[in-house]
Amino acid sequence: MKKILLSTLLIATSLFAQSSDIEKVKILTDYLIKHENKSPIQARNEALSTIYGTPKFETLSYDNRTETFFGTVGTTKKKALKKVNFYMPKLYAHSYLKNPENATIEVHHKMQDNDLSLSSIDLKYKGIAYPMSLKSPTNMTLKIGGLFIADQNTVLYTKVNGLAGAVNLQDLFALESTTTAVKIDFSYAFNQRHKISLSYYSTKSTNTKHIDGINGSINGVSFDGADVSLLFQTDLYKFNYIYSAYKTNHFEFNTRVGIHYTQFTTRLDVTKVVSGSSTTKTALDVSVPTPLPVLGLGFEYEITQDLMLKYYADYFLVTANIEGTLIDNQLQLEYMYNDYVGASIGLGKTTMDFNTQVDAQTFGLNHEISGFTGALLFKY
Repeated sequence: MKKILLSTLLIATSLFAQSSDIEKVKILTDYLIKHENKSPIQARNEALSTIYGTPKFETLSYDNRTETFFGTVGTTKKKALKKVNFYMPKLYAHSYLKNPENATIEVHHKMQDNDLSLSSIDLKYKGIAYPMSLKSPTNMTLKIGGLFIADQNTVLYTKVNGLAGAVNLQDLFALESTTTAVKIDFSYAFNQRHKISLSYYSTKSTNTKHIDGINGSINGVSFDGADVSLLFQTDLYKFNYIYSAYKTNHFEFNTRVGIHYTQFTTRLDVTKVVSGSSTTKTALDVSVPTPLPVLGLGFEYEITQDLMLKYYADYFLVTANIEGTLIDNQLQLEYMYNDYVGASIGLGKTTMDFNTQVDAQTFGLNHEISGFTGALLFKY
């Protein structure tokens, strides 16, 4: 009987020795649960420590530019687990570098389809847990996509020598209130606190409509009984400096200051046929650049390691030659497929209401755009 038990034990030991690390973890976990009444979590942790060893930093360095730790996590059995990075406030970072032995590392694994993989790594220091990202840090982000305008409303008004006129472009000229535009966003992070962003999109609408029964004119040109052709184009450039005023591992609150440079181009051509002869006059031809300084607020919340919710709002600052308001609200959801490629969707609404002096003419605009954004996302 003893020979049989000894032979069985030797066979089991030999099979265990030939098993992969993943299989060994599973065998030990099952044994500890069944024979030592360990909880599944306790059994898994003990099995992992037995097979892989206790986790520790093999290399560790701190990058002052990005305010980020970089390192390779290994084990006491010299098995490297992963290159990782994580953010820690500078005050704690400097203290930690002086006393790294006071910190503990927790490695979390997950089993999926019988495959053991690294789920997350936490550093605990002075009672605070710092999740360490398993992704490489990125400085540059590029979004290329579309702005799908669900609704827009544009009212133009002018005043010359006390005579005023106003038109609602969508109502008067039957312009489509829905359209699409290419939208490009780029951002560069100097470090964890300081970042700049650039955005651009352009919309263009044209239409010709015959107008009867409306006794109206702009700049002395009457459009009753005429064919009125409209061109309305908006080119928007945005530049923002962004400062992360409050930042944790999963949440960030930031402040923003920048310039919204908008170029409005409007042209109205009025064509009338009198006694068989066609005459075209330009009632309005205005191209107005409006560099608007803005202040803003925003936040970012990391829902999961791959999913991020972002919101920001920019507000117009009154300048000497432009009066009015601008409010730009954007809500976005970003998902990263891997470290470098992802996608984003969002909702946005921009409201502009201002007037400015162009030569002897007062030009005013009330312009509202609301819609959806969708883009491919590239990080490097």
